[in-house]
Amino acid sequence: MAWNHKSRVTAMSVAIQAGQGQFVQPNRTTDLIAVSAPTNTHEITSTEDPTATGTVWESNRIILGETATLGATIPLRGPGGLAPPALNTWPVGRLLQSGGFTEIRKAAPSNGIVQGNVSNTRFEIEGETPISGLLIGAPIQHDFFGAGFKRTSIIVDNDGATDVVSCGESCGNTANGPYIIPAYLSYQLGTLTGAPVFLSVSIWRDRVRYDYVDFQPTSIAMNLPVANEANTNFPDITFQGRGLIRAVADDTTPALPSSVLGVPPAPVRNGKFFLDRTRLGHQQLGFTETLTVAGASNQNAAAGQDGYDIISGTRQVSLDLNQMAVADYNIRGAVDVQTQMPVMSTWGGGSGNNFGFVLPSVVLDPFSPGDRNGFVSLTGNAYATVVDRSAALTIWW
Repeated sequence: MAWNHKSRVTAMSVAIQAGQGQFVQPNRTTDLIAVSAPTNTHEITSTEDPTATGTVWESNRIILGETATLGATIPLRGPGGLAPPALNTWPVGRLLQSGGFTEIRKAAPSNGIVQGNVSNTRFEIEGETPISGLLIGAPIQHDFFGAGFKRTSIIVDNDGATDVVSCGESCGNTANGPYIIPAYLSYQLGTLTGAPVFLSVSIWRDRVRYDYVDFQPTSIAMNLPVANEANTNFPDITFQGRGLIRAVADDTTPALPSSVLGVPPAPVRNGKFFLDRTRLGHQQLGFTETLTVAGASNQNAAAGQDGYDIISGTRQVSLDLNQMAVADYNIRGAVDVQTQMPVMSTWGGGSGNNFGFVLPSVVLDPFSPGDRNGFVSLTGNAYATVVDRSAALTIWW
């Protein structure tokens, strides 16, 4: 019998539960998620036995139970294919839903004629939806945004009553003619007042499988570095969270299918980055939601508590900008008056692997100058000013 198990032979799979405490065995093929460096750490819940032993030695501790901390980094690649996958089937999307993102699927493209300008940042389209805010994160394509990939912009606000939309960049005063809203899959960060989905998670370590129930994230970070000769990193999502141990079993690690590995991560380049609808050079955009989770006491449960619930959270944006002339963009002035502004980033690697990320409204902290690869950089943080639909990640076809 071989006892040596290989540390690099690992895999992770996630499945959406019907409800708290209802474990679903993740599928070895369709539920696999492409990750690097998965971690699953087990922690003991214990207490000290106060009984006097009649010696100088204290009594042994009493183990009350066991919990787990899970995490990984996901190189950000889209589902690929010719059309958006069905709702709840993209494994990365399941993770985002567990963190409070709502999944929106547009199965087929739609088109129309721009009805007219409201201002140089807002224009009217034909009736796409009566629900205000529903189009936040939606891609829209029009010649006045540019050519090729740059023809696509991302909607940061829409009024369902008037069909007026605004994007993360200016449309000038020439918005007219035909537009297209392509098929897309989008994830909008909500209020978290309703319970997000619970996940069942399997992590394989060579020939042993670890199963967990009621996973809830404690942090989800989107890291979007610009790819160039001085920085060869891909965009990724790094997450960590808590879950309850369900089982440990012998089971050979499944290999990632070619359908996943055949869609490489799309480098962040040759796209768009706009801050306050101003095109700026930059190196990094990051978005992190940090969440506090806890389990309510429940004697009826085997662990003495229910599964983990999200009870509070924060959202933070980090930016690494190139220093610009004050005449081009007065970042200190925007900080001083706490200007509310959108942030938009787009990049892509083809159908089903084109990405847009928007923050509809943020305010900036002061930025500090520094040295990045021999150039002056400005680094600082920003914070969302809205509670609902405060961020959106979108893939389009």
